[in-house]
Amino acid sequence: AERKRIYAHVLDPVDEIIAAVVADHRRRDDLADRDDVLSMLLLARHEDGSPMDDVELRDELVTLLVAGHETTATALAWSVHRILTEPGVHDTLRRELAAVAGAGPVSPDDVAKLEYLDGVVKETLRLNPVIPDVMRLVKRPVRIGGLDLPAGVLSQLGSSVADQNAAMLGQLLAKYGISHVGGAGLSA
Repeated sequence: AERKRIYAHVLDPVDEIIAAVVADHRRRDDLADRDDVLSMLLLARHEDGSPMDDVELRDELVTLLVAGHETTATALAWSVHRILTEPGVHDTLRRELAAVAGAGPVSPDDVAKLEYLDGVVKETLRLNPVIPDVMRLVKRPVRIGGLDLPAGVLSQLGSSVADQNAAMLGQLLAKYGISHVGGAGLSA
C-alpha cells in the first residue's frame, strides 16, 4: 500500500490505459481468431476454469512489457554502444562472424561458436545491467555488511556499483570461486 501511494502518480495513468485496453478487448467477439498476447490472456483459464481477473491481466501485461520488451531493448542498446565505442571490438566481432558463418547468415548452430560475442554481451550486461538495482522491504531486523537494518526500512542492492568497483568485484568473484567474468571479455 505504501509503495502504491509513493508511485501513484506514475502507476495510475499506466493502470488506466491498461484497464481501457482490457475493457476494449473484453468487448470483442473475435478473441479466438486473434493472435495478440492480450487476446490469449483473456482466453486463458485457471485450473478451476475461471478467467484471469483485471488485476492478474494488468500484472501479466506489465511484466511482459517491463521484463520482456524493455530489458531486451536496453541490453541490445548497451551492447551495440559497447561494440561501436570500445576500440577493436567491432573489428574483432566481424572477424569472428566471418570465421564462423562465412558470408552467409548466422545459423542457430553458429551462435554457440561465437565466443567473443558471448563475452561482449556478458561484459556489457555486467557493466550495464538492465535491472541495476533491487529494493526490498526489511520485514524483521537484520545485519548486512556490518549495518543493522530495522524492520520497515527499504534496502537496496546496487549490482552495477558492485560490478564496477574492482576491489568489491574481486572479493565477490573469490567468494564464489569464479576465475573470470564475461567469457572472452572485451580485449581485442
